[in-house]
This record gives sequence, C-alpha cells and structure tokens, in this order.
Amino acid sequence: MGWYKRAVMKGVELLDIRKNGWWRRGIKNAILLESINMSSARDCLLGQCYGSARAGRIALNLQNSFPSHPWQSASDWRDYGFEVYARWWMPDFIVRRRRIRLAKLWRQLIQTRRRQAEQSAA
Repeated sequence: MGWYKRAVMKGVELLDIRKNGWWRRGIKNAILLESINMSSARDCLLGQCYGSARAGRIALNLQNSFPSHPWQSASDWRDYGFEVYARWWMPDFIVRRRRIRLAKLWRQLIQTRRRQAEQSAA
C-alpha cells in the first residue's frame, strides 16, 4: 500500500471518529464527489465537510505544518491524506498531479462506502 492510500485510510479513521457519517449523501455539508479539488480550501475534502480547510483542521486538531513547539501534539494534516507533501522548489504541475491523485483516492473510497450502504439498505 502506497503512502497516499495509507494517509487516506488514516484520514478515514479520524473522520469516522470525529464526524460520523461524513461520507453519506443527504447530510449537511455532504461531499460532492465531482467537486473534490484538493487545491481549493472550499472544495477539498475538509472544505466540503467543514466549510473550509482551516475549519476542518481546527475541528480535527490538525496542523498546517509541523508543530512549532515539541509539546504540541497536533498532527500534520498531510499525514491524514487531507493535503500532499510538497516542497517550495517543486514545480506546480507535480503538486497538482499529487493533489489529483489524492482526490481520486478519496472519491473511490467514498463511492465504495456509499455503494456498500445502498446494498445493505436494499
């Protein structure tokens, strides 16, 4: 299993604990699969769940970068598949490609969950 998939699975576990049913249709802030855009603060996964990426990071106690003090325990949001690791020197197209790949994994996972829920309800 690659890094992206492991990170997304950690993100799923966190959301399952903190925001039960986050993947369902018909709830407030339901995720629109076709609109997931990891480059947008509103259309990224956290943006769709919480209204903005920042609000999601705060709600889940995730940092935008590594904690500034050793006693801070908040995790980096990239560890949970909500953003990609990128360096300042990386070309934009590489960062975009990584974000597209990450969004695709989230879409697949949400589609699978929704399909399983529909099958079990039938």
